Amino acid sequence: ERMENWSKLQTGIVVWVDATPDLIMERLEKSKGTENRPLLQTENPKQTLEDLLEKRKAKYGQADVTICVDSAETNENQVADMVIRELHDFIDENPPSWKQAKAKAQAEGLDWVQ
Repeated sequence: ERMENWSKLQTGIVVWVDATPDLIMERLEKSKGTENRPLLQTENPKQTLEDLLEKRKAKYGQADVTICVDSAETNENQVADMVIRELHDFIDENPPSWKQAKAKAQAEGLDWVQ
């Protein structure tokens, strides 16, 4: 694993779209297959995917937002809508620190420069 990839995840909101290996493989086959997925260029791509997911599960579990897609009937637009809803909820529950600083400054009667 490239550590720089994982460290970059600390600079924003991380979303994990979680799906079963079967569902991921099904979607890959419907699109371009595994030929554009170098890590899955193996004798048994599904087993490789299962191994990768198991290996990365603890890191993926640290995501700020997790979306569980458990049905092939859920299309890309529905997944996008789920992500947007969950992001809105996450941001509402975890406002940026500048908003807290602004509220504090205004409560103390200080001007807030925009």
